Amino acid sequence: MILILSDANVTFNEEENGLFSKSVSGYGFNVAKSLSSRGAFPALFCPLGNDRSGAEVAGELVKNAILFDPDLIQLPFRTNVVIEYKDGSEVSFFTNSASSYLPQEALAQAMSLNTDISVILTSSNMLSVNPTAASIIDQSLFLSPRPFFVVDMTVSPEGPSLARSISMIKGNTDALIMREGNAYDDLMEEKNVIVRSSEEIRHYEYGKLKCTLKKGVSLTDEDFASSLMLFLDRNLPFAEGNAITEFLAEL
Repeated sequence: MILILSDANVTFNEEENGLFSKSVSGYGFNVAKSLSSRGAFPALFCPLGNDRSGAEVAGELVKNAILFDPDLIQLPFRTNVVIEYKDGSEVSFFTNSASSYLPQEALAQAMSLNTDISVILTSSNMLSVNPTAASIIDQSLFLSPRPFFVVDMTVSPEGPSLARSISMIKGNTDALIMREGNAYDDLMEEKNVIVRSSEEIRHYEYGKLKCTLKKGVSLTDEDFASSLMLFLDRNLPFAEGNAITEFLAEL
């Protein structure tokens, strides 16, 4: 099973007429939705508040056949809301929302009920806030058998909390996805690192450049991540030794 430990939110988009349209989005939701559209049945453990916005997100999870845990979508905090303006600016309440307050006990219970987790994906925004980051680190790295663990660092923000989280988690991380010019270039020396830019995709293994691709660069971050997770779920443990190389070769 593919497990995504990331976010979902309600987004209000400003239209040309000055009115706002509403949708459910967020990195975690978009990856899970992409996986579901490809025939997978992913689990998205996204902390949501026990409010109207949380109920709307939960409805979309059901609609898109995305597995979730009821205890994680009824937290005593507000669900994250994002306002996107037509000039490209946005306002997010992520750091003060349920997304930041993922309880370790609730996550432990949710994960204990799913013993067939083969791959886990989490994102840098979730590792940038506590107690969510601590909960993800403590609960996801000690599963047995250990799943293939991927961290997508293309999701803002960055900062001291993320740096601490990465220092704790990198030893047990099987692959990291980064953007060109990421502030964590030293991670090139750590296992598998995929660096994406608008022109190419590079794969490093223990600091050594393994391959450079010109294809796949037009994929969104979410579609790229869902493609990777689907490949891993279908090919592990057979491709584990060269999983990233084989994935990029098929991209």
